[in-house]
Parts: sequence; structure tokens; C-alpha cells
Amino acid sequence: TLSEQHGEWRATPLHAASQQGHIATAKLLLDAHADVDGGHRFGQTPLAAACYTAGLDLARMLLSAGADLEKPANDGSTPLTVACYQGHMPLVRLLLEHGAGVDRPDDQPGRSTPLISAAAQGHRACVRLLLDEDAQTDLAFEGMTAAQWAHARAAAVGRKCHLCYVLLRGPVVDSVASLAAAAGSAPAAA
Repeated sequence: TLSEQHGEWRATPLHAASQQGHIATAKLLLDAHADVDGGHRFGQTPLAAACYTAGLDLARMLLSAGADLEKPANDGSTPLTVACYQGHMPLVRLLLEHGAGVDRPDDQPGRSTPLISAAAQGHRACVRLLLDEDAQTDLAFEGMTAAQWAHARAAAVGRKCHLCYVLLRGPVVDSVASLAAAAGSAPAAA
């Protein structure tokens, strides 16, 4: 059947097509009434699979078919978290345009957030977009906020995580001149 799970990952045919980027196959499966949110044994949905592999057209098709933007995998990751982790900006924009939540629900405190996922991988453009969408910066995953994850991962991932850390912590104000520079104006004459 179309919702039966196959193979080692026990993936549905639609999930397998989504993960491999087979748009025509996915369309045939959707036309045959495959479960748009039927995933694999770890709960990842076809939409999340498309987000992992940068399948923008496939994600559009799944969203048009009614894919659940917020359905988490067993580890709590949503399609937006996956897109942010991978740094796929067009998908991040698409999901936000369709109303994806930038923060995790309050009843799921053990789950990462899209902001933490982007910051830990050093995806500065995703971090900036999520901040523009008012993502909460004080939420923690495994005891660390997005800024702390970016700072901790800077040694392993490098400069791109450090830049995320700087973006998340905001301007450092240690004088009137730096305060004026952060505000975009000249300091007042003494």
C-alpha cells in the first residue's frame, strides 16, 4: 500500500521519493492519495526529507498537498529545524511564508529550535532571518542557547559559527562611541 513502510528505514514510498528528489514519483504518489506526512521509522516526514536535501520544488508540492509544517520527527525536529540545520535559505523562507513556527512549542523543552540548529552549523543567513522573525534567543537545548552553541562550535566549525555568535550576542557596548556606532549615529560632543 502507499502508506506501508519498506526497507531498513521502513520509509513510505513518498518519503523515499522525497528524500531522493524524485518529483514526478512523488506527484504520482500524491495523486494516488499517499499520506503526505507518512515518513520513516524515526518519524521524519516527506517534507522534512525534502528540506534535508534542498528539494524546494518538492517542498512546494508537498505543502500544496497539505503537508504538516509542524509535525516533528521522533527527535523533535520539524521541517524548519531541518532546513535551518542544512542552511537551505530558500526552504527556510518558504516554510516561514507558509507559517512555520520559529520556536519550539512550550510543551517540548527537550527539543532544539531552528535558531539553535542554524547557529550550531554556522548558517548566518538563517540566523539573521530567524532573528528578523523574532525567534527567541533565550531558549536552550542541552543546556545551551543558540549563542552558546555557536560559540562552542566555533572551534570545530570555524569562522562561520563565530560570526553567528557575534550576530546572536549583539553589539558590545563598552563606550559612548561604541554605543553610537551600534545605534548608527555619531556620539554627542562633550
